[in-house]
Amino acid sequence: MQSQKLYLTIFLLIGLLIVLTFRYISRSTKNPNPEWVVKKAYKFRGILFYVQMIVLFVLLFFTFSMLPYSKSNETPNLVIPVDAMMFSFDIKYPGTDSAGTGQKPYIPVNQLIEFRVSSKDVNHDFAIYSPKGDIIAQVQAMPGYVNVLRVKFTEPGVYSALCLEYCGMAHQIMKTEMEVK
Repeated sequence: MQSQKLYLTIFLLIGLLIVLTFRYISRSTKNPNPEWVVKKAYKFRGILFYVQMIVLFVLLFFTFSMLPYSKSNETPNLVIPVDAMMFSFDIKYPGTDSAGTGQKPYIPVNQLIEFRVSSKDVNHDFAIYSPKGDIIAQVQAMPGYVNVLRVKFTEPGVYSALCLEYCGMAHQIMKTEMEVK
């Protein structure tokens, strides 16, 4: 919650800076411009451009580590194939047979899990929701193509997976649950 307030404050400050810049530029163009005013305005625009680029690159630098993508050199602890089809997900947990019998499937906490998501019929979406109802990861499920989704579950609990791509009349019932412990 604290970080959301910080982001809102930064957003409002940047918004205010943009509004003040446009106000300054619009007020400076109301009077007839001698040549030196035009040169000054172009110089000011150039400075603003470089300042904005520096701010954007600094923000990119500090927020890049927050992206939800894992490091490419990490080996996943568990690979789970997922086939989406109207109107369900077929999750093939390790240790279970094709009928889904065997040991009760669960996903280990604090380990890198790789979901290999595909579709058997039309486009779907595989979106994972935390026990609190927050979306933590999602990937498109397409026929004939395997998309990789890597997730590290940090809290134990029952996570839901829902389809976010409208796939037909019973789209709203397309969900499954995964236990993380």
